[in-house]
Amino acid sequence: MNTDFNQVVSVLKKARNHGVAIFLENDSLKLDLGEHKDIDPELLEEIRKYKNEIIDFLRNSVSSGEDFDLSPIPVSTAKDHIPLSYGQKGLWLIDQLNGSTHYHMPMHFRLSGTFSVDALEKSINDVINRHEILRTVIRQDAGGQPFQFVLEKDGWKLDKINDYKGGESGWRHCYYHSVQKS
Repeated sequence: MNTDFNQVVSVLKKARNHGVAIFLENDSLKLDLGEHKDIDPELLEEIRKYKNEIIDFLRNSVSSGEDFDLSPIPVSTAKDHIPLSYGQKGLWLIDQLNGSTHYHMPMHFRLSGTFSVDALEKSINDVINRHEILRTVIRQDAGGQPFQFVLEKDGWKLDKINDYKGGESGWRHCYYHSVQKS
């Protein structure tokens, strides 16, 4: 069903980009070509292929009273007190009740050869800077209400552990300590 939905949205977007309006009239699928006299055969084939799904989609959109907008969602400029999504609220509640670290994902890597810690830190920081969701944390206001907060760019630092004398047991100790800390 999700694939059908994605295909329907894709076909409707493609039609709109070609200046073709697709709509329902008396439960029949209609096309308005606007100023165009003919339609791209590939687009027409896609419309035929997903005709039933498009009809269902448009019927549900009309019956629910939605004016379905296929334009991209604009990037939010709000930086303070962004409300939590339903899923985030659930995870936050679990964390408040249990104080759990179940969703923390510490990891380690064994590397050999020439390695630059600075290059690794910069690479990871570049990815984090590019994606706000990786810099998003949950905070609480004065009334205890949770909200999303996006941290500033370039704030992530790599925890470096150098343990040359402890060998394997020293490494394990450092790893378990970092897991407990998170």
